[in-house]
This record gives sequence, structure tokens and C-alpha cells, in this order.
Amino acid sequence: MSVLIGHASISEKGTTEGEKGDSTGKEVCTRTWYSKPWSYMAIHPDADVRERHARAVEKACANDNIGYGQPDRNTLNTRAKEMEYDLSKIKSKCNCDCSSLQNVAAVASGAQGVNYGSNGWTTSTMRAALEKAGYKIITGKTYLSSSAYCVRGAIYVKPGSHTVCGLTNGSKASQTLSKAGAGFSGASGSGAYYPAFDSGSIVDGLVGIGEDSSKEMRAAIAAANGISGYTGTYDQNVKLCDLARQGKLKRPGASSGSTPAGPAEGSGYQVGDVYTLQSNMKVRTGPGTGYRMKSHSELTADGREHDKDKNGCLDAGTRVTCIAVEASGDQTWIECPSGWICARDGGTVYVE
Repeated sequence: MSVLIGHASISEKGTTEGEKGDSTGKEVCTRTWYSKPWSYMAIHPDADVRERHARAVEKACANDNIGYGQPDRNTLNTRAKEMEYDLSKIKSKCNCDCSSLQNVAAVASGAQGVNYGSNGWTTSTMRAALEKAGYKIITGKTYLSSSAYCVRGAIYVKPGSHTVCGLTNGSKASQTLSKAGAGFSGASGSGAYYPAFDSGSIVDGLVGIGEDSSKEMRAAIAAANGISGYTGTYDQNVKLCDLARQGKLKRPGASSGSTPAGPAEGSGYQVGDVYTLQSNMKVRTGPGTGYRMKSHSELTADGREHDKDKNGCLDAGTRVTCIAVEASGDQTWIECPSGWICARDGGTVYVE
């Protein structure tokens, strides 16, 4: 299978200026991975953010209302903001260039600390913005010169020239994530159970949390969860997805005495109490990073009033009422009317 990237490439005229919209189908498009050569790769530590970034780029590549043009490169962000950064919903023709597309996709991903500003990123300013937002920068030639090390959702950049987004995990993507450092091996960590994720596909779900989704690994996961003779049938995959949705999908090699996430007794958070967000916080559909982040439109009316950027994150200082508490590894999650928020991650407290 080819390793793919997505990018804003060139206008219908073969220049940096063009009419709004993609009239050739190749202005904003996917193609096989290539080396520019790249100067660095930027990887966000949250596998969920990487997945949403990749999906945003894919939506842009599939929407012929989005074309290439540097003079009006900011019109994509204008249209995206109107559609709450769902790029598939853009119906008015607009343009972007390579860096403004990646900036819009990063905003759509919900990465904290990312915004578009008045003129968006350029390939020369991206690195500082990415580092400030917590992305890991990889400059090793080994990881930049071969598609095998591509990570889905990673941003490749050559300053003053071009930037693209990886859309396929290469055969050695896990080595790239390991190179990125602690916390970058995926959102899953090393507990006995995978973090809960809500997906209709076990392959997509595992990829979304940065885990190996090969058939060999799925067979090992199935065996660890009491499913013998795994061949990838519909019923077998449904069972795995059901366990994952409940946060009860056991890792291969996990001890039989280990337990999945459950109610966070003794966490200090009480149902019915009101708490204050200490940072801008993502809102998810369930208690764990494996659950998808909610969009602005999915928040309650009160929640939307406290999401000034309209990116699905509740603003710092927002007061929320706790209606449920759950533990997931070292994390404590609370549910408020708009959805689930990480209240505490190890020694870091986000909700007081």
C-alpha cells in the first residue's frame, strides 16, 4: 500500500495564483509520499489530534470548492470558520496555499495553543508556532528521507518551499513515534488496558490511538480478550469494538488480575459540585482520549457561549457542574452537561 500525503500543491495555471476553487482536482490533493527533501517533521503528542488533522486535510483534498492561490490564501480560513472548521461542509469557492491549509487543519484538529491569526502560518513561521503548541520537531535525516517513517497526521516542512501532511502510517511509524519521546508512542500509554475508544472499525480505532492495527496484532489482542481463532470476521471485530468502547479491551500480555478504568473513587471530585476550568479544555464523547472530541455545535447552548474560538474547547475560567466521574489510568475525567473533560492527568490539575 502506498504511503500518502495531502497538500495544497499549485493552481490550475501551474502558478501560485489561481481562480478560487479546485478546477483540476489537483490543486489541493493527495499523492504518494515524496522527499522534498524535508527539513523537519512536526508531530503532536496526542494521537487524536493527529488523526483529526489528517482527516481535515483529507476533507480539503476531496472538496473541489477549495483551490490553490497565494494572494487569497486566507479565504479558506474564512470559509472554514463559518463551517466550524468542518472542511467537507464548505460550499463557497475559496483558496489556500500549502501552509495556510496545514494551519486550518491544525485549528480543526483542536490542538491546544493553535490559532490562525490574521494571516496564518507560512513555511518560515510554522516551526516556532508548532513548538509553542507542544509539537515535537524531528530533524533526523533517517526519519525524513523515507516514507517508511511517515506518521499519519505528521506535518512535514521545508521552510521557504513547501509543507504537507502525512496521511498513512509507514511500516516504521512506531519508530518515529518512539523517537519523538515519552508520551508519543500513541495515546495509549502502557497500561494493561487500551484507553476507551468509540469506533465502528477496530482497525481505525487502534490507528486513532497510535497503536499497531496489523492483523497479527489484532489476533494477539483478540486472544488476550478470550476470542480464539481470530480471522477478522465481522462478529469478532464487533466484540473487540464493544470492549474498546467500554474501556475493557485488554492488551496482549496483560496480567489476569489487572482491571480496566472505572469510577474514580477518592478522586476529590463530587457529582453535583461546580468546578472551574484552569485551561482551555477539549470536550469528548466519553472518559478517555480514545473518544472523539466534540465540535462546537455539539456543545450545550451554555457550552457554546464559553467556546469563543468555536473549536469545541471550553474556555479557561468556565464553570461546569460535575454529573459523573471516571478514572482512566492516571487520568481522572468528569462529565459536565456538554460532555467529558480531563480533570486531572497525573499531577497536572485542569479542573478545580
